[in-house]
Amino acid sequence: MPTFPRHTNRLGRSLAAAVQGQPPRPMSLELHPYPRCQLQCSYCHSLGPLSGESGYTNQRGGLLSPTEYLGLIQASSDIGIEELIISGGGEPTLYKELAFVVTSAALVGLRVHLYSNGVVKRSRETLTALLQPLTSIRLSLHVESSARDRAASFRTLELASALNRSEGTPLVSVGIVVPIGKETECVELAAEALGAGAPAVEMRPNMYEEPFPDISRD
Repeated sequence: MPTFPRHTNRLGRSLAAAVQGQPPRPMSLELHPYPRCQLQCSYCHSLGPLSGESGYTNQRGGLLSPTEYLGLIQASSDIGIEELIISGGGEPTLYKELAFVVTSAALVGLRVHLYSNGVVKRSRETLTALLQPLTSIRLSLHVESSARDRAASFRTLELASALNRSEGTPLVSVGIVVPIGKETECVELAAEALGAGAPAVEMRPNMYEEPFPDISRD
């Protein structure tokens, strides 16, 4: 039987268990609580603003209720899942009870990661209740969003950054997709994000837009 050094990550522990004959177990659970988005980004892979078809539904054909999410979270914790990733083909913060879901997951010991556009048009208290239990938040800023939506995204960024400085969480990261012809505007948006407290900004090309990069050459 091979021996393993002390593992410092979940993948290492899972691989070690598999080699030693123990049944593997899932490490994380990903939830898509809301199938629609309030933005209209031309480079998004989703079906469009407020018209998505994806997302988790119950047998009645509607969104999962907070009670159903609570049962899912508890069952996930019981089988050893350690992380909850909240993202989706839509904008997860449009799910009205998301703060309850996040808090419930944190209370059973799950690390909770949220992917969002940050357009949360609710009170500061409600937004704080959503952000505080998070382990991390990944904000996608969009150069094509309206001034009002961008202001909402930056409010989320500034509050998350302030919480990180005072409490150590959530860890904040920012991403920007760069459409062709919008490079200068994206650089300006990234500079604005850094000024609002983002520790760094990842800028990446729009892979759904022509001309596609040529990867056929040796």
